[in-house]
Amino acid sequence: MSKESLSFWKYEGTGNDFVVVEREHIPSALRSPQALGGLCDRHLGIGADGVLVLSQAPLRMSIVNADGSTAEMCGNGLRCAVLHWLLAHPDKVSAADNFIVETDAGPHSCRVLSARAGSAQIEVEMAPPVTELSRLPVDLDAWPGASDRSDAGKLLDVPLALEDHALRLSVVSMGNPHAVTFDVTSEGVRNVIGPAVENHPAFVEGANVGFAQLSEANTLELRVWERGAGWTLACGTGACAAAVAAVLTGRASAETWLKLQLPGGPLEVWVGPEGARVIMRGAARRVFEGRVGSP
Repeated sequence: MSKESLSFWKYEGTGNDFVVVEREHIPSALRSPQALGGLCDRHLGIGADGVLVLSQAPLRMSIVNADGSTAEMCGNGLRCAVLHWLLAHPDKVSAADNFIVETDAGPHSCRVLSARAGSAQIEVEMAPPVTELSRLPVDLDAWPGASDRSDAGKLLDVPLALEDHALRLSVVSMGNPHAVTFDVTSEGVRNVIGPAVENHPAFVEGANVGFAQLSEANTLELRVWERGAGWTLACGTGACAAAVAAVLTGRASAETWLKLQLPGGPLEVWVGPEGARVIMRGAARRVFEGRVGSP
């Protein structure tokens, strides 16, 4: 008996790459998160930072990380999902229209700003950032001194001592948890700190770890260690979290477009008044499509 096969599409958003599959066509042998995550193996699979599982009625995106874990939200992934619907299902999505995509972090309004063969500039209305300590998945008992250093119920520039290093972190949720530091560190130190913070007991759901540096007014250089994926060329929610942290700590201005420069390219982020949704703009591109057999 021949193996079942799965149609897939490869997309990238600012260098963050994804395998895109449509839920109704996934064969039974590939329906588990672990099996889908295996598609991300760059030697034994297709290769990607994650898998986007898309549904059409209603428009919905679910995310499986490369390690088989799941994520609530992915900004770069959402732009790739929008581009896929635009190219493969234009009856569902058309350029310049506002439309809603459901995610595990709630609904997000999206808009295609411009499109050409296989690529587009897409704007996503992200969730309002969560910075209130009472709503963050943080265990203060595992973070000595955090209670004393919380600023009006927020964790901003709070020192965290690791085994051989210490750095200041600001904690922001964009539907998924982020810890952002503006402390300058070497690549070697980041390679140690990234996974150490992700798995620190203070972060009860794990954390994405952003290493940000202000390079000029309202411009941030950013590297992100992503929960469940490791280093990626870009992270959309990470860019939004870094922009929010920069505004809240006085490093950047609110209500203006901030430029986030990531290894995979630029993103633009608008941080409004407290409680307002964050807006992100950036590119998405279809790379190739194919079919893969199930185990």
